[in-house]
Amino acid sequence: VALSACNVKVKVEGEEKIPEGRFVLIQNHKAMFDPIVTLAYLWKHEIGFITKPENLNLPVINKFMHRICCIPIDRENPRNAVKSINAAAENVKNNVCSMAIYPEGTRARDGVMLPLHGGSFKIATKSGAPLVITTVTNTNKVHKNAPFKRTNVRLHVCEVISAEEVSASSTAELSERTLKIMQDSLKTEK
Repeated sequence: VALSACNVKVKVEGEEKIPEGRFVLIQNHKAMFDPIVTLAYLWKHEIGFITKPENLNLPVINKFMHRICCIPIDRENPRNAVKSINAAAENVKNNVCSMAIYPEGTRARDGVMLPLHGGSFKIATKSGAPLVITTVTNTNKVHKNAPFKRTNVRLHVCEVISAEEVSASSTAELSERTLKIMQDSLKTEK
């Protein structure tokens, strides 16, 4: 409903790469519409999100966020952040839902990707799940264009790193590989 009301048209590429079963979804973060696009177009994969605590206090959508197993992460308190990462890994491992995280940690407002936080990849290493690497483009234009001008958004499933490869890699290696995959995907959009 939100995407339709805001005149957003989404093109999804590579969804066939997503494996059966649970996974950890990694995505760049440009705007508040990123998770809306992901949920709307990948809904059948039952994805919860790691999110900042304030998002779970938003009226109306907070109940929905709890229902889809969103987990708040306290970026200021490393001990609490580890608890959130462990809870997300348990959701994946126990087949509750797949989990999505924005490893940049916040929105990249100028369009240039921020460094990826290696701890984000702990969800995959602890759950023994594959990593689904995605990029989203143009979501940062929705608020300027809506509702009168259409915004064309691309959701690209770039690559899947198998559970075996995840287990054999360090979080630093996963972070470096993921950043390159995402940057390559975003270059093709320009």
